[in-house]
Amino acid sequence: MTQQEQDEFDQSLDSALCWIKQIQTRLESNDNTQGPMEALEGRVRETEEICEFEHEGIARVDMVLSASKPLIQNGSEETRAETRSKLRELKTLWEETSTYIIHCHSRVKWVWLHWCEYVRAYEGFWSWLTKVHSEVMRYPELQLGTREKLWQLDQHRVLLIDIQHHAEPLERLLDEAATLHSKTQDPSLEPQAMENLQDVYRQVLHKAQERVATLEKIVEEQQTYNSSVQNFQAWLATQNHELNQYLEDEKSTEDKNSTLQEIFEKVSGKEELLQQMEHVAEEVKACSSPDGSLQVVREMEALRQAWEGLRERVLQEKESKRSSMLSQQALVSQCEELHEEVTRLHAIVKSLNQQLKELEEDTQSRRENNMARDWQQTVNVYNMVTSEGPRVEQLKIRLGELIKQSRNATSIFNEVLAVIKEFHGVKHRASKLFLEMKSNFHQSLQDLFQDFSQWRQKATKFLEMSEESAEISHIAMLMKSIEVKMKESKQNVKEHEDFKENLLDLNKWMVGIRRRLDTFCDATGECRVEDCRIDAEVRKFIDLSASCSEPEPEPEP
Repeated sequence: MTQQEQDEFDQSLDSALCWIKQIQTRLESNDNTQGPMEALEGRVRETEEICEFEHEGIARVDMVLSASKPLIQNGSEETRAETRSKLRELKTLWEETSTYIIHCHSRVKWVWLHWCEYVRAYEGFWSWLTKVHSEVMRYPELQLGTREKLWQLDQHRVLLIDIQHHAEPLERLLDEAATLHSKTQDPSLEPQAMENLQDVYRQVLHKAQERVATLEKIVEEQQTYNSSVQNFQAWLATQNHELNQYLEDEKSTEDKNSTLQEIFEKVSGKEELLQQMEHVAEEVKACSSPDGSLQVVREMEALRQAWEGLRERVLQEKESKRSSMLSQQALVSQCEELHEEVTRLHAIVKSLNQQLKELEEDTQSRRENNMARDWQQTVNVYNMVTSEGPRVEQLKIRLGELIKQSRNATSIFNEVLAVIKEFHGVKHRASKLFLEMKSNFHQSLQDLFQDFSQWRQKATKFLEMSEESAEISHIAMLMKSIEVKMKESKQNVKEHEDFKENLLDLNKWMVGIRRRLDTFCDATGECRVEDCRIDAEVRKFIDLSASCSEPEPEPEP
């Protein structure tokens, strides 16, 4: 190590330390956020310039490191230790200075940017507030009618909502001003300086609320007036309709006079309401445009003329109907009798409809054991429907006579037509179900006889192969006898429930015999007779066949 290397190291180290001290001094002089915005902006530019010197600081530190390498490599132990110590101090000082540069610039620039954002927000809020202030201070224009007044009210409601929504931005402005004031201590950000902004906002908000309340009252008066006019017009139309209806009805003169008196009392009682409406109309006129006021005047004049015309008409009708007296007792009595007949027929139709519904619901799940019962019920329903036919025709004749006598029989006319329609519907369903049940019943007998014929062929084949010829011949004769009886019973069994139950037992037994016969066949299909249980089964068949006597036939419906 030479003295020159030591001098170069000391010189570069002193230069770096001196430069770092200068940077720290400049940073300390600019590390301040207080003061006006212009001064703060100058500090921002100064710290930005200092940040640009960061690369120079790094270069100076690198120069010191380069100068220290010969001392560390060739110097004594003491020199190396001293050099490393100075390098550590230099690095530590530079890291602190570099961090200080970043932090100082960030603090100053953040406050300045924050202030700039606040100024923009303040200027935007003040511009909006000035515009809204001029708008709410103008008196609203008078409008023509309800639609225009509602439009005007909606506009001011939207304006009020907008003003209310700006309360939060105002609060944020005040908070931002307080935050900036705590950092800058600038007089323009003091709370006293913000009171003017708050006062103007409160004034605008209060005026907008008053304006909306005033317009709501105007609209409410207009709507109340319109509703009153519409209700009064509807009431006039109803009274005219009722008057026309009662005059056209074929009621007794006594009833008409009573009705006319009631209408006259109702019409006369509306005079006070009409006077109240005229008072409300005066208030509406004061808050409407000239064209709107003229429209209100015409509407009230038309209402009063219509009311006076209705009252005069009722008085005239009372005088013209006072001398007429007609009795309607017979007509009322006839209507009551028809109503009773309709009630009775409706109950019968309802009962038949329920029975048909139950029978129709059983169509998909009907079995052999309840087919005869359903058939009998269907026959009963069909007979009952047929028996009611003449009474329904008589009911039609009586209804025609009633219509000729009075035009006010609409209600009973509709009832009679409805129950006749229901009756014809039930009659159609009963006929359809009757034919369907009859067809199904015959088909069931044919299927049963076909099953029996198939079983008979198998049994005959088996009997021909059996060695028990005498007894088998007897069984064959019995089988033929049963076949004859089955053919004879085919025409009468459909309405005989006892025979139906025996036939069901026979069918079940034949299913069992068929299964047992299948067990007597070997793999080639030939029957074998080793099993002696066939004798007992044949005897059971003979006994059961003998118990099936021919039922007495019942007349068909």
